[in-house]
Amino acid sequence: MRITPTGRYYLILLVIIFLAGLRREVNLLILISALMMGPMIFNFFLPWRVLRSLQCRRFFPEACYPDEKITFSVQLFSPSYYRFCGVTLNASPSPQATFHLEKIHETSPQQGIYQRQYQFSATFTRRGEYTLAPTVVQSDYPFGLIAFQRSFDANEKILVLPSLISLPQEWWKIYERENSEGEQHPSVPSSLGDFSGLRKWTPSDLLHHIHWRASARHEQLLVQKFESPRQMELILLADFYDTDEERFEKTVSLVASMIDDLYHHLEKAHVWTQTRVQLVLLGKEVQTIDTLDTSDFYHNAMRALAVAERSGQPCAPSYWAEFSQRNPESLLLFVQAATYDTVWEKVSPSLPKS
Repeated sequence: MRITPTGRYYLILLVIIFLAGLRREVNLLILISALMMGPMIFNFFLPWRVLRSLQCRRFFPEACYPDEKITFSVQLFSPSYYRFCGVTLNASPSPQATFHLEKIHETSPQQGIYQRQYQFSATFTRRGEYTLAPTVVQSDYPFGLIAFQRSFDANEKILVLPSLISLPQEWWKIYERENSEGEQHPSVPSSLGDFSGLRKWTPSDLLHHIHWRASARHEQLLVQKFESPRQMELILLADFYDTDEERFEKTVSLVASMIDDLYHHLEKAHVWTQTRVQLVLLGKEVQTIDTLDTSDFYHNAMRALAVAERSGQPCAPSYWAEFSQRNPESLLLFVQAATYDTVWEKVSPSLPKS
């Protein structure tokens, strides 16, 4: 509870009239001051009656990207006769975001239940995981003299993912050629396997696997057979030691873009489930995300990158050699400050993804 600026002026005027009546012994002034106490008393009890029956819900995406415009909605429900009298809303839940009120819409979805929806546009400027502040609802009904506040604290969080850039097509081949130093590694698979022949079509087969020319020649539907591709192992090793904050953020974006591109490329080729991918982050803490340990590798990897912090010391040169020796059949992609400029020169001309 707090007295509004209008309420302070009103209270000062009331006290002056009351003291003047006592000093001059004018009963009329004392009566006027007593009557002026009525609005103060009403304004003391009614706002809380408006607020105590309210219910609040917030709707927003679980994750977004920096500078991406998202919709943040707050819905208030009231079964009270007073509805939303004198109600104002403070819905700026994070100092890291910019909020703009787009519209207010009021409906009555059920008899006796009233709904008011506030729709905001919000933009976060930096990656990270943010705990949203409570939604604060205020009412100074009916005279604006005394205001009451009520907080709705849902302890909700929103994840701001690293910015993504558009990588060149088949960038891993470029990256491997620049960083493998003559070593041979398996390529990223791009199909369901090698073509091995034809067989009769069954209802469970996909239509785009039908070989139409052979089907016309044999007068029956034939589909292409593929040899099952061998399981591929891919390790992305990211060294997050860097003294330059801006370059560190770009390195995080580069690694996130690699994970995003690999995931969608392999999923489109229907070989994601046959591929083992490891992401090793050498930041403030060493963290490993492995497809063998989690069924939701992509989202766990992006979450880890969203909150990644710089390392206090560079990765030892022997670390890369040990990884190569322990994983001779794996495709190793290594990102660190020493190779950062070379890699970024090849991808920086691409525009950021929207």
